[in-house]
Amino acid sequence: MPFTSVKDTENLRRVLKFLSLIDIGHPLPFLLRHALDEARIMTCARYGAIGVLDSARTGLEDFVTVGLTPQEVELIGARPTGKGVLGQLIVDPRPLRISDLRTYPTTGTLPLAHPEMTSFLGVPIAVRQVVYGNFYLTDKVDRPCFTDDDQAVIEALACAVGTAIESTHLRAILAAAALAEERDQRAKDLHDLTIQRLFGLGLKLQSMVGGPTPQQISEELTFAVDRIDAMIDDIRKAIEESDPSTP
Repeated sequence: MPFTSVKDTENLRRVLKFLSLIDIGHPLPFLLRHALDEARIMTCARYGAIGVLDSARTGLEDFVTVGLTPQEVELIGARPTGKGVLGQLIVDPRPLRISDLRTYPTTGTLPLAHPEMTSFLGVPIAVRQVVYGNFYLTDKVDRPCFTDDDQAVIEALACAVGTAIESTHLRAILAAAALAEERDQRAKDLHDLTIQRLFGLGLKLQSMVGGPTPQQISEELTFAVDRIDAMIDDIRKAIEESDPSTP
């Protein structure tokens, strides 16, 4: 387990505290940003980012950064999609340490407004061999490059972040299943109620044969039509509520 490799007790405490935030149920964007803040503190990194993989796990669906000013983010422009050194971790999800990004062959050309970055630490975010994304940290402030201890603590934190992402996905699946079950039950209840109403109307209309006056027949038919219209309206509303594309 990656947690056993963390030698600094204070850093281990920080990772375990992050794990407790997952149990509380904080939203994933909050957890990702909090994890990045913790990663920067524990490794003395100037910049940090988490790239969340898309469903095909071939590119980045989301990219969260810390250390850049809002003006820098705006000037840099479009978020990375997983090319260059970022893409290397997607293709080969193993920890990667680089002493100087400027001389690394797969770094590629950065946008003009992108700040210059040197030292780099990349760690995959994975749970039970399933990779959900990657940690990217650059520019270690107190040393020329990231250390074994830095890598160990980020691997532990990455495992915790992977748990957060997996938990979020599972909650979404469970919520969708619960919603589908609720819709099925509502449809069944509506079906049973409609059958009961139609059966009652059928009996009422049968009882009119040869009995009531034309005036009574007219009144009963008007009542029956109104009830049928109400049932149609109920069915229409049920269909609209069950359709997620309905505004």
